[in-house]
Amino acid sequence: MVIAIQMSFEAVGVIDDDPADAEVVKFQIEETGRRPIMFESGFSSLDDLVNRVRAAKVNGVVCDQRLRIRNYAVFDGAEAVARLFESKIPAVLISKYTQIDLETSIRPLRAKIPVLLPKDEIDPSSLVAALERCESEVRGTVPQSRRPHRTLVRIDDVKGELVDAFVPSWNPNQAIRFPRSIIPNKLRANLKPDDRFFAMVNTDAPTADELFFENFTSAPKVGPEDDIF
Repeated sequence: MVIAIQMSFEAVGVIDDDPADAEVVKFQIEETGRRPIMFESGFSSLDDLVNRVRAAKVNGVVCDQRLRIRNYAVFDGAEAVARLFESKIPAVLISKYTQIDLETSIRPLRAKIPVLLPKDEIDPSSLVAALERCESEVRGTVPQSRRPHRTLVRIDDVKGELVDAFVPSWNPNQAIRFPRSIIPNKLRANLKPDDRFFAMVNTDAPTADELFFENFTSAPKVGPEDDIF
């Protein structure tokens, strides 16, 4: 039974290195009454990705996160979706490894990934809603939860290439983990617990999964009152 859901997409690209998972997404797209376009042969570069997606004349893309395992691509899905976003092509990032990859390869690009959808939450309605959110943001309508604000970020712990930090204006009691590479070289050389920065963060995000961090600058410790952060 075809589910009648209104959306502007006539054709939706499916990018996934796992044929079985790609078929599941294909079926869900068909359930909305739209035409899935399968990219089965993989990509040699991000430029190749953008060129082939444009040539296929799809209105949007559903892209898996882990694309390297079967030599399907030389980049991750987060990189693909971010490049498509820059190219004004709506794209939803999906994954079975949301929480694992979020802390490493996804968080640095989260500002250019309007929707991150776990694969166990995929159904026709969620795909349509996700694509529509991506299209809206590509067109310049950014929801409040995705708008960055300059705010304090306090480093709590440094674990190799990962950093645990607090954003008091978002939630002073929930730590966020991200790669230290997000912080500019000159600021992260001697990174240590209790270092403080200002950064652009979407502090209206409802969940930690949606937080992104950009444009770090130093934030000197002013006085004892700062210890509450």
